[in-house]
Amino acid sequence: MKRFVVFLFFILFKANLYPDENIIIGTEEGIYSKNLFGYEKIPILTNEKIIDIAATDNGYYFLSENGLYLSKDLKQYVKLENGIRKDRFIIEEDHIFRVIEKDKRFKRIKIDKNNPQNIIIYSKKDIYISTNSGEIWQKLTIYINEITAAEISSENKTINIYISHPYNGIFLYNFQKKSIKNISKGINKFNAFFYNDISDINFINGEIYATSFFERELYKFDKKKFSWENIQTIEKDEEVIYSFGNIEDKICFVMSDSIEGNEVIQDVAIDIFEIANVVPYCVLIDKKFSFSSLEILFEEENENFYRLKANNRKGIYISPYALLKRKNNIENFIPIMEKKGLNTIVLDMKDDYGYLHYKPDDPDIKKIAKTLYPVDIDKIVRIAREKNIYLIARIVVFKDSVLYKYNNYEYAVRDKRDNSPWVGMKTNELNETNNIKEYWVDPYNTSVWKYIVAIANELVKKGFDEIQFDYIRFPTDGLNLKYATFPAQNGFTKEEAIFSFLRYAREHIDAPISIDIYGNNGWYRSGGVTGQDVELLADYVDVICPMFYPSHFDQRFLNYEPFDKRPYRIYYYGTLRTYHMARKKIIPRPYVQHFRLNVSYDREYYNEEYISNEIKGIEDSVNMGYIFWNMEGKY
Repeated sequence: MKRFVVFLFFILFKANLYPDENIIIGTEEGIYSKNLFGYEKIPILTNEKIIDIAATDNGYYFLSENGLYLSKDLKQYVKLENGIRKDRFIIEEDHIFRVIEKDKRFKRIKIDKNNPQNIIIYSKKDIYISTNSGEIWQKLTIYINEITAAEISSENKTINIYISHPYNGIFLYNFQKKSIKNISKGINKFNAFFYNDISDINFINGEIYATSFFERELYKFDKKKFSWENIQTIEKDEEVIYSFGNIEDKICFVMSDSIEGNEVIQDVAIDIFEIANVVPYCVLIDKKFSFSSLEILFEEENENFYRLKANNRKGIYISPYALLKRKNNIENFIPIMEKKGLNTIVLDMKDDYGYLHYKPDDPDIKKIAKTLYPVDIDKIVRIAREKNIYLIARIVVFKDSVLYKYNNYEYAVRDKRDNSPWVGMKTNELNETNNIKEYWVDPYNTSVWKYIVAIANELVKKGFDEIQFDYIRFPTDGLNLKYATFPAQNGFTKEEAIFSFLRYAREHIDAPISIDIYGNNGWYRSGGVTGQDVELLADYVDVICPMFYPSHFDQRFLNYEPFDKRPYRIYYYGTLRTYHMARKKIIPRPYVQHFRLNVSYDREYYNEEYISNEIKGIEDSVNMGYIFWNMEGKY
């Protein structure tokens, strides 16, 4: 009996000290393992959000938001960062702005199964490679500005890296030759325009496989034909494939609401969430089967206060000019709102030219601002409260002629040729060069940020429920765009500027924050030249409002039979794509085209059914709200 008690004590002691290495789970607050008694937290990296896990004979590799770590025994660890550049942000502390460096936000770690010393880690912009198990890293020189997935595989002493782009397909990079070529033959195209968005690439049992994000296709690469073959399509229309892997020779898919192919992985994810009360991000089974993106199954459980407040808001946009025509009487819009079951008004408080449409109280704002057609905010707020209407203040951010001209063009974008204030130029039919008449201020300038956020806070104080930023981007138009320069840039990228501003805004505005973006940026996982990257913006805002106006897309886009259902298709797929590009972290609230533009499709099809098809597309997709847009207020 005594010997049995000692033996049992030894088992209990050993189980608590040594985790079951068959199942290792990365969570939002560290690493867990599954042992005889359930789930045990491993006492390393306890405050890290573990995004991905891989293992070799060299040990366990843990990728977190703060970098990559190696642990040989799950007791101690080292950080692997030699050669990796950090990202830079501008933050404000004690009313002083300063530059900080943060570890680059890598998405995945991939290990060469033919030679485990070869490892890559990648973010949306960069791929780093190590050929000595992570001791030293070098950045690949590739000219792919957006990366959705990558994989590494060596063969005959050649290291191949497969890289996918949101709409340009898959590329093959030869590490030794430093050469790259597009190998997208066989990948389906969306509406014959762009290749389907690839979400993950994996080397499995000697073969290369890839999955498309929204179309839920599984491809296998034929090295002889140098072409991809679609071998499976998952028929779940409202789900997408975030990642995939294999276990026991079976390919398993991490979908937006389920895991297809293996119940064990889903059971582990649900158990750790329900029992340990933590969100799982990844799992490693038997040191070789790795699955990521598990957090997507639980994202909707993590609603914050601002998102709950902003959800299911459906309404109209009213410009101050439209309100002026109705003698500043917002009550004129109430009957149609009640008839259509709408509960929200978006009102311009700082317009496309930088004019305020209210009288500010803050002396710092009054020093700069100019007011035009001010509205009676007190009356509007009173009526909104009586009618249970949600009020959103639209603020145009970086396009601002008032701030552009202030104090001898102190905050203006500059022309690098002579340091004069820059303005975009275009040519007309007579080949004459004219000013576009869009005036942009420097998005890197923190004084601009303070001015914008001060206006937002004053409007919240006056009774607005939500702040909506528009033109939160860089200038994109003009024959002379290449000469635009930004005095406060100081080595920062466009994305770093946008994210730093939004981080500052989020820390200082006690209300939901929404942003307006191009419809194209809500469709593809690509920020392009604007800095509007939905996947990354989702960390800083509560609502994203893509402008999926059918008139603004190429007129051939999604234009097939039945032709009159094109608005439905654009809003159905667009809303779904925005939501999943943001990894379900935000509320997608599209702007609905409630105007006719003189383009071929609108000339033939614009009518009431056009608008109702837009709405039905949203309601059949991710039904979290929408706003009608008409500059003249004709609803």
